[in-house]
Amino acid sequence: MFSPRWVASRVQLLNRLANPASYRRIDPQVRKLMWRDLRAYSGALGLTLGVLAAAGAYGIANIEVGDDPEESNFGKVVINGKYHYDLTGGLQGYIVFALRMAKGLIRLHRGDKLKEGEKPENVLAKFARGKSSPAAGFAINAITGKDFSGQPITLRASALDLVEPMILGEFMEGYTVEGRDISTPD
Repeated sequence: MFSPRWVASRVQLLNRLANPASYRRIDPQVRKLMWRDLRAYSGALGLTLGVLAAAGAYGIANIEVGDDPEESNFGKVVINGKYHYDLTGGLQGYIVFALRMAKGLIRLHRGDKLKEGEKPENVLAKFARGKSSPAAGFAINAITGKDFSGQPITLRASALDLVEPMILGEFMEGYTVEGRDISTPD
């Protein structure tokens, strides 16, 4: 895992809410506080996304809101087509993962035929691979011969990606601001 402590804290939080055995061990007063905070967070997120979506829909502002939990842009706001904000506080991936897992398990329990990417074991595997550290991702790429998106890889290119500082790529990307070279005067 890339940030194991933070990921562990999110898993522990979800476990405390979703695991009946763990849930019963929590003091009833603490459970009430947990659910109150979760309702407040969900309500604030929903209200904020709703107001921003309405502003965009009525032409008050140039705003797009990702409101479909099945999409990767869920909980994200795009202003003027170029400024992106994640209103889930970094939990968007976990929310989408939990929803996809729940949907897959429910459909599996009902006996529905699932596509390969909808099967809970594949949803879990893709989520875990996406959260793996760069070194673990390199090892997986080397074993499978494909990158995260399923494209074929070469070991040489993957090794270079592993050692190239991410900041270098971000610097080069940031060298142009709003589609123009920042080294040229206005």
